[in-house]
Amino acid sequence: MRKPLVPVLLAVLGVLVVAGCNSENLVPYFARVDSSEECGVAPLPVQFAARASGGDDLDAFTGANAYLDIFWDFRDGDTANGSLVYHTFDTPGHYDVMVTVSDKDGEGETVYLPVEVLADSLTVVTAPDGNGAEPDTTVASGQSLPFTVFASACDFQAETDDAGYELRFVFTWLMDDVAQSVYRVRSPSHAFALADTGLRHVVLTILDPQRSLTRRDTVTVLVTP
Repeated sequence: MRKPLVPVLLAVLGVLVVAGCNSENLVPYFARVDSSEECGVAPLPVQFAARASGGDDLDAFTGANAYLDIFWDFRDGDTANGSLVYHTFDTPGHYDVMVTVSDKDGEGETVYLPVEVLADSLTVVTAPDGNGAEPDTTVASGQSLPFTVFASACDFQAETDDAGYELRFVFTWLMDDVAQSVYRVRSPSHAFALADTGLRHVVLTILDPQRSLTRRDTVTVLVTP
């Protein structure tokens, strides 16, 4: 009469062992999270995918989970649910896309995926800031005025030294002075002569041979006697 108890006890012990092995998975977690794009030009369509496991509905024998919620916050006002979602970013900016997996008890994990959305495939900003104001800066004749440019693209971030720029781009600065001065470096310094007194429009042309792109920016300089 005692023999049938043996299989029952073994079965119970087996359940406890399996359940114990899976106790660390009672909180849902992401096995994989990725995106089709990390950087691009607006409007930028991106596919997001997430694979999650664990949770308090985990079956001790199969490892299956009856319910996990995967929630996406694209950080631009839009959200979505599901393991595979699509979203288009219309506005340039940096977005730390948040994805959360949770079970019926609200326990889970949150991770972030960075997405950089640019307004242009190559953005150029000069210093002094050529923002269209007249003048952008004022300098006395004979005084040295430094110029420089910052460029940003998905495959090129604004660096602080000339080395990366000089290897990547070709520069042409037209100083709009009486001497018709031209510079072909990233950061020239120029002293306007007394004969240059008045408003000068310094034009920068930057060429990216790798992508066959050309961008221009203008800095207006008021030269005083």
